[in-house]
Amino acid sequence: GNALKFYASVRLDIRRIGAIKKGDEIIGNQTKIKVVKNKLAPPFKQVVTEILYGEGISREGELIDMGVDAKLVEKAGAW
Repeated sequence: GNALKFYASVRLDIRRIGAIKKGDEIIGNQTKIKVVKNKLAPPFKQVVTEILYGEGISREGELIDMGVDAKLVEKAGAW
């Protein structure tokens, strides 16, 4: 039924939007995460992040994105 949707405090919609490759080997996924429901904070936020197999969320990728947001780093080329 709908019990889980009703009682859950936080619900996330996690979707794969691409693969991360190193040579021919796939080492992770580029993922879009959307907050569908949140009773604890404002809902409907979105983030695109990289999840690496065996590691979790890519720390290096997040640091680069934070540097771009703070205008310390400029993105150019293939990333």
